[in-house]
Amino acid sequence: MSLDLRLNVNEINLSAVKPALRSVYGFEGFRLDAEHLMLYRNGDEISLTPKQVDTLLVLVENAGDIVSKEVLMTRLWGHTAVEESNLIQNIHFLRKVLGETSEGGPMIETLRRRGYRFNAAVTCHRHRLAEVSDAIRISELNDAPKQIELNSLTDAEQAGGSGKISKRRIIAAMSGGALFLALVGTVFFLSGSTTIDAKNKKLAILPLTPIDPANRDILYEMGIADRLIRRLNAAKGLNVRSLSSVRKYNGAEIDPLEAGRELKVDYVFESSYQISGGQIKVTMQMLDVSTGKVEDTYTAAVGAGSIISAQVAITKDIGNRLLARFGSSAVDVPAARGTDNEEAYAAYLMAVNLNEERGIQSVLKCLEYLERAVALDPKYANAWAGIALVQGDIVGHTDADQQEHYLRGMEAIKQALAIEPNLSAAFSAQCYFKNRYEYNAAAAEAACKRALELDPNSPLAHKTYANFLYTQGRFDDAISEIKTAIEIQPVS
Repeated sequence: MSLDLRLNVNEINLSAVKPALRSVYGFEGFRLDAEHLMLYRNGDEISLTPKQVDTLLVLVENAGDIVSKEVLMTRLWGHTAVEESNLIQNIHFLRKVLGETSEGGPMIETLRRRGYRFNAAVTCHRHRLAEVSDAIRISELNDAPKQIELNSLTDAEQAGGSGKISKRRIIAAMSGGALFLALVGTVFFLSGSTTIDAKNKKLAILPLTPIDPANRDILYEMGIADRLIRRLNAAKGLNVRSLSSVRKYNGAEIDPLEAGRELKVDYVFESSYQISGGQIKVTMQMLDVSTGKVEDTYTAAVGAGSIISAQVAITKDIGNRLLARFGSSAVDVPAARGTDNEEAYAAYLMAVNLNEERGIQSVLKCLEYLERAVALDPKYANAWAGIALVQGDIVGHTDADQQEHYLRGMEAIKQALAIEPNLSAAFSAQCYFKNRYEYNAAAAEAACKRALELDPNSPLAHKTYANFLYTQGRFDDAISEIKTAIEIQPVS
C-alpha cells in the first residue's frame, strides 16, 4: 500500500483534527468544543466545570445579543431551584479566564437589569466526514474553505465502486489520520511560544483560585504559588515577587491586571485549580500587564493523593515551561518549603497570610500557627525563623517582658540555623536581636548583609537592614534600603 500525504503546514488548525464534531466556536484565540464541552487556548485545555462551559456556550451561541439571567438559569438548570449566585460565580470566573476583547472591552458584558452579552466576534466551524472515496478529506469551514488531503488508496482498492468502503480502505484512512495527528502535534510543538527576554522583566504569581469555592485548600492556593515563585527565582535573570508580596490576593476578588499594576510587574500569572476524579488540574494564564492580553495558557494535571507531591509535579511541569518561555534553562530546586508534613506546611502558610496584619491579635495568631508547625515537624527551619521574627514583633505590640522574648527569639534562630545554615530569614531575625537587645552593631550588620547575600530579593532582608541603618543614624543608606524593599514588595 502506498501513502501519499499532501499537507500544507500553514493550513493546519487543531479544530480540523476531529472531523466528526458538530460544531467548534472560535473567538479571540479561544476554541470552544461544543460537543465535548471543552475550552482551549493555544491548544491547551482550560479547566472549567461543565456548568461553566455550558454558561459560556449559551453566551457564545448568542454572541452580540443580550441573554437574560432567566434564560441562562433555565438553559443551565431547567426548572431545578438553584440560587442565582451560582450563575454569578460562573460569569465571574469566565470573565477572569477570557479577559478582554482585542478592542479592550469586556469579553462578557453585564447590562444592568437586562442580562449578559458576549462581545467577541465568533466563528462557527461545523465539521463532518465529507467523503471517503479516493481520499480522506478533512475540511475546515472558515471564511475561505481550506483542505488537507490524505491519499492512501491504491488503484486496485478503488475498483469496488464509490458507494462501498473496503476494510482495507478504513485501515488506510485510520493510518493516514494517525499520521496527520502526529504531524499536527509536531508542528504545534515546534512552533511553541515566542521566547521573552527575561532581562529587567518582573513577574507576579498570584495565589491560585479554586473553581469550586466549597473545595478550597491553602496548600494548593498558596503552596503551589510559593513553590513556583521559588522555582522561578532560582533561575538567573528572573525577578519574581515574593509570596509575602502576593499573599494579600489569596481569596480576594480582584482583577489580575489590577493586581499586576499594584505589584508593578510586567507579567502577572493567574491560576485556577480543580480537584476531581482523584486528580488536581491547574490552569494558569500569563497576562501582559501593559496590554491586558492573555499571552499564554499553561495546564498541568496530576494525582491528588499527596498534596506535597502534587505541588512538586505541577510546579516542575509549569515552571520549566515558564523558564523556557523566558529563555532560562530548567533548574533543580531544593525542598524550599522545608517540610514534607502537609499539616505543618498548611499552618506555616496560614501564618504567612497573617504576616503583615496589624494588631496584637494577628501577631499572636501568627505565632500560634508557627508553633503548631514546629510541633508537627521540629525540623521545619522556615517556621523556626518565623517564630523568631514574631517574638520581636510581640515586644513592639505589648508591654511584654523583653528579656523573655529575646531569649525565645534567639533560641528559635539557633534551631533554624542548625537545620538550615543558609536561611535568609533566620539571619534577618538575628540582625534584629543583635541590634536591639545585644547592642552589637557589627554583629547585627554582618547578619543583615548575610541575609541579603542569601536572598537579594527578600523584602524582609531589605526592611530589616533599613531599620538597622536607621538606628545607626545612616539615614541615606536606610532610605535606599527601604526603597528597595518597597520596589520588591509594592503592596506592603
